[in-house]
Amino acid sequence: MDSCSTRKIVVVKLGGSILTDENSYREAARFLARRLHRCSREQFVVVVSARKGVTDELEQLARRITNYPSQRTLDLLWATG
Repeated sequence: MDSCSTRKIVVVKLGGSILTDENSYREAARFLARRLHRCSREQFVVVVSARKGVTDELEQLARRITNYPSQRTLDLLWATG
């Protein structure tokens, strides 16, 4: 039985290390489209991290507001941007 004969959920995480510019977003979309075309029975859950450098910028912003931001605040910034 080939792997496309059964329906399955595939989780794909696209991290900031590959999302560096507009072209990298297009490449990520092409990757997903090729994968879906190859096996249309797959259902994707795509998790996208912040673009490269954005998480660091958010932390710097939090530390400009207060020298000791709470971990909960940092978690919220990183999770929602």
